[in-house]
Amino acid sequence: MTDNLNDTIHGYRSNSERILTNDEYECLYSPEQQDRQQVSEFKQNQFDKNAQKYWDQFYKRNTNHFFKDRHWTLREFNINLNEKIKLFEVGCGVGNFLFPLLNELPNLFIYACDFSSTAIELLQKDSNYDQQRIQSFVCDLTDDKDIPIDDNSIDFCSMIFVLSAIHPDKMSYVLKKIHKVIEYI
Repeated sequence: MTDNLNDTIHGYRSNSERILTNDEYECLYSPEQQDRQQVSEFKQNQFDKNAQKYWDQFYKRNTNHFFKDRHWTLREFNINLNEKIKLFEVGCGVGNFLFPLLNELPNLFIYACDFSSTAIELLQKDSNYDQQRIQSFVCDLTDDKDIPIDDNSIDFCSMIFVLSAIHPDKMSYVLKKIHKVIEYI
């Protein structure tokens, strides 16, 4: 551990490489371990086919108690508080990212979408939901439907934990689709 807490993240120095133990290396890179950790093709297809059902079940079970509100975002981005901003939040869930931002940015308008209709219902029922500042909708970005936002109209886009939930074969398509609505400067 270091004496300077600013140089650490979760107890590890943020600027130094962590060396894997032999057991960790073997677990990650041996073909035998990788074969054991593979999800069968059948299961992969089931997860892909039933993804919306699984996300709806997740939000019905956890409602808005699973993720913590993200109050760190303004520390990470250089945003003028007085500027009118349009944000597209992909994978908005129940609003853990957007509600803290709305409280801190008076001129912010958010387009918010999620794959789960249950998440959107919970978002819209939240007492902080303001229809004058949020337009939310269910959206499967992997399908061939257009995003219901004008092209070149968004200033910023957030996608916290979204790409990890999208099949790698569809990521490029999804990113191109989102790129269409982001404003070119």
